[in-house]
Amino acid sequence: MLRIGARKTTGITGYTPSQLRSAYNLASASVSGGRRATVAIVTAFSDPKAAGDLAAYRAHFTLPACGTGNGCLRIVNEHGSASPLPAPNASWAQSDATELDAVSALCPNCHLLLVEAASNSFTDLGTAENMAVTMLARYVLTTWNAQESLSQDAFDHYFNHPGVAILAPATATGYERSFPGDLPYVTSVGGTTLLPTKFSTRHWAEIAWAGTGSGCSALEIKPSWQRADANAAGCAHRTQNDVAADADPTTGAAVYDSYQTTSPWADSGGTVLAAAIVTATYALAGTPARHTYPASYPYQHRGGLNDVIYGSNGPCTLNPAYICNAQQGFDGPTGLGTPDGTAAFSATGADPVTVMDPGTQDALAGSTTDIKITGMDSRSGAAVTYSAKGLPAGLKVTAVPNSLNAEITGTLPARVRSYSVTVTATDTSTNKSGSARFSLVATGSLMPSAPVTHEIGTDFSPPDNAAMQCLDAGAETAGTMVTDQLCSESLQQANWSYVANPAPGAGGILRIGNLCLTVSGATVDLAACVQGNAAQAWFAEAGGGLENGSTRTCLDAGTFTGPLSLHACDTSKAGQQWSLASPLQSAVPGTCIATNDHFIQPPTDVDVEPCGQSSLDYEFSYGPPGNLRLGASCVTWGFLGYVSTEANSYSSCQGGAADLWFPLPNGEILNSGNGLCLDDPGNSDLPNNQLQLQACDGSLGEIWSIG
Repeated sequence: MLRIGARKTTGITGYTPSQLRSAYNLASASVSGGRRATVAIVTAFSDPKAAGDLAAYRAHFTLPACGTGNGCLRIVNEHGSASPLPAPNASWAQSDATELDAVSALCPNCHLLLVEAASNSFTDLGTAENMAVTMLARYVLTTWNAQESLSQDAFDHYFNHPGVAILAPATATGYERSFPGDLPYVTSVGGTTLLPTKFSTRHWAEIAWAGTGSGCSALEIKPSWQRADANAAGCAHRTQNDVAADADPTTGAAVYDSYQTTSPWADSGGTVLAAAIVTATYALAGTPARHTYPASYPYQHRGGLNDVIYGSNGPCTLNPAYICNAQQGFDGPTGLGTPDGTAAFSATGADPVTVMDPGTQDALAGSTTDIKITGMDSRSGAAVTYSAKGLPAGLKVTAVPNSLNAEITGTLPARVRSYSVTVTATDTSTNKSGSARFSLVATGSLMPSAPVTHEIGTDFSPPDNAAMQCLDAGAETAGTMVTDQLCSESLQQANWSYVANPAPGAGGILRIGNLCLTVSGATVDLAACVQGNAAQAWFAEAGGGLENGSTRTCLDAGTFTGPLSLHACDTSKAGQQWSLASPLQSAVPGTCIATNDHFIQPPTDVDVEPCGQSSLDYEFSYGPPGNLRLGASCVTWGFLGYVSTEANSYSSCQGGAADLWFPLPNGEILNSGNGLCLDDPGNSDLPNNQLQLQACDGSLGEIWSIG
C-alpha cells in the first residue's frame, strides 16, 4: 500500500484557494457550483483533528464554515457510523488534510464525507468505498494506491459504480502502474509542476511532475472511450493517466494539519493533491449522468483541458515514449491534460450510450464461444439493439432480454487467425449509439503432441533451490491417495506429465500413466482422466502455485509430513510452491519455445521452433518464486527486450525482477520487471525466431501452454 502525499513544513507559502482557482479557471464555478454535491474522501485510520483543522483552514481563507455541527462535514467509519472511529494515524491524517483542504479551496459549497476504514487492507478500504456510494456521494476520492498485481481482480468491484465519479491518484514515485487507477471505470489522476508565468494568457504553466506515476496496464482492458492512444504503436490495454493537476510538493497547496506536527501550516503535494483538485472540478461540473462512467467525460470534451506537452517521469523501457513523457495530445504522465474550467468533467453532451470493451478474447479455433458484452444508456427506461462488424461466420450478437447487455455466441471457424470486431449498441428511441472494438483470436491447440515426464517438486532447499520433496503416486492405481515424499527418482515420482488442455487459459492435467491427479471431496487422489473434468484441471499460478479448476484452491503439502490437501492460494507458503516441467507450446500451430542448450553454454537465445526436433531442448520448468528455467539456467531478457537464458544458479536466478515470470489467465506470460509479455514477434511459425517482450495484448504469439 502506497501513501502518496508529501509535506513541507513552512509558513503559509503554498498555493491559496484563489491561486488554485485561477490556475484551473474555476473562480466563477467555485462561487455557485457544488451546492448540492457531496464529495467523499475514502481513507484509512482516523484523523482526530480533521474537523478542527478543516475549520481553521476555511476560517483563515474566509471560506464558508463546514463542520459536523452544521451538517456540512460528516466523519464516519467504513460501516457508515459516526462511532467508533478507527485508531488514529498521523501519516494518513496528513493526506486527509490535503484532500479536505484542496476540495474546500475549489468547491467551498460542497458537503464533505470523510469515510475512515479500520485499516489499510483492500477489504476495509473497499468496504469504505462502497459505503461512500451508499451514503449518496456522487464524487468519491480514493486517497491511496498500490502496485498493479494479479490478485487485484478480487477487489475490482469496490470501484465499479456507474453514475459516480470514482477517482484515484497515480503513484508519487515515478513511472509505475497502480491500482485502482488502472481500472477502466476509475479516473486516474497524474501530477504536474504548476508555476506562475507572464508568458501565457493563462498566467500559469505546467510540466509533467517527475514523481507522478503512469503506465500501460498488463492486466486491465482499455475502456472504449480511451482511444487517444489507440494506434499500432500504442498501449493496447488501459493507459494511466486520464487527466492531471498540480502535485509537485515544491509547488504544492497550503494545508492545515495539526495532528502530531510541529507546525500546522505546510505546503502539501503528491498525487493526492492532484486527485483532490480534479475531484472538486467534477463536483463543480454537476451531477454525473446515470449509467455512465464519468471517467469517459474528459475524452468527449478535450477542449476543456490544458494540454501539458513537456516533462517526464523517468524511462519506460520497451514501452512507447509517450507512456512516460508528456507530449502534445494524450500522454501517460498527464493524460489529456489539466482542468480548464469544468466543461471536460460535465455529463452535458456526453455520449448517452456506452459499450464496455470486453478486451481481447482468446478461444480455441473450432470451439463454441460465449462473449459477454456490457452496455449502458443514461436515458431512463432505454432499450437498445445490437449489431456487429468483423465477426467470423458462425458467430452472432444478440441482445440479452430485459437488459442493456448482449452476448456473442456460436462456433468459431477451424482456421487459426485473429478477427477485429466492432460491437455497436443503438438506442431504439433516440438512435444514439455507442461502440466497442476488440480482437477475437482463434488459437491453435495448446495440447502437446509429445508430453515429457518429470518430477513435480516442492520443499525447495537453498543454496541451489533443489526440490527435497516430490509428488508421489504410490501404487499408481485409481483411488490411490497422492502424497509428497523425499525425492528419489522413483517411477512413482519421475513419470508425471503436465499436459496442457487445448484451449487457452484452460490449465492442464497432471497425468501419470493413464491416471490423473484429481480432487475428490477433501482428498487428492488418482482417477481415470476425463477430458474437461474441472476437478482434474490445474493452473500454474504466479510464484509456483497449482490451483485446481473445480475448487479454485491450491495444492498444499503443508509441513511435508502428511497427505496433500487444498487451501486458499498463498504461494508465500512453502507447501504451496511447486515446480512443473513441460514443453511451452504456442497458440501458433506446431510451434514451441526451444533453445540449443544441448550443446551451447548459456547465454543462449530463446526461440520459437517447430515442436519436437531432437536437436533442440524444449524441457522448460516453472517454479517459485516465478522463474522459468532450463536446467540451472534462467530465462531472462536483455537488449531491446530479446529473451535468452543466462548461466545463473537457481539461487542467483531469484535475484532480479527480470527473471520473474507470471502466468496470466488467458495464457500470456508476464515479466515482473517491466509488465510486458513473452511474445513471438509477428506470430511466426518460422524457426530461429527469437522471443521478445511486447505489450500484453492476447495475440496468438503471446498465448502459451503454461497457464
